[in-house]
Amino acid sequence: MSARVNLLTKTEQFDDAVWAKAGLNPFGSGSVANTTATTDPLGGNTADFIQENSGTVQPVIYYATTISTASTASFYVKANGRNFVQIVNSGSYANFDLTNGVVGTVSGFSNPTITSLASGWYRVSVGIPSSTVIGIAFINSSTAGYRASYTGDGTSGIYIWGAGMDLSPTGL
Repeated sequence: MSARVNLLTKTEQFDDAVWAKAGLNPFGSGSVANTTATTDPLGGNTADFIQENSGTVQPVIYYATTISTASTASFYVKANGRNFVQIVNSGSYANFDLTNGVVGTVSGFSNPTITSLASGWYRVSVGIPSSTVIGIAFINSSTAGYRASYTGDGTSGIYIWGAGMDLSPTGL
């Protein structure tokens, strides 16, 4: 049996340049790195708050390096004004409801899962047959299409922590 290996770096540092961002307020201007406003799933203070900007937005944060093998992508997320997220990859997506803890519409991914954790945190994951980049987007419903646009309020967002990409393509 082999150990899982996370193919991503900076998995708890979403303010790092390895994470590309669009439709978000910059860190230090709404988005906050390693905030003490909430604890991470392990009880520490390494969770980041990422906040949508105002206007018509498609907020997303994604790993800017290509991972080109079958794998499982996962993120730990918690709602803070935005209650739906979407794991995205080159037109494929899986929607997750952070209020009811359910998987919504899925296209192009296998084995989407959402696991409820303490204090409002969820672990969301999908199996990916091959990848270019992987990210997480905000959406406004569990049935939204790929990175669907909506009008952002400039204050809503999510807490995010512990991104992962491992070589198991089964979803968990």
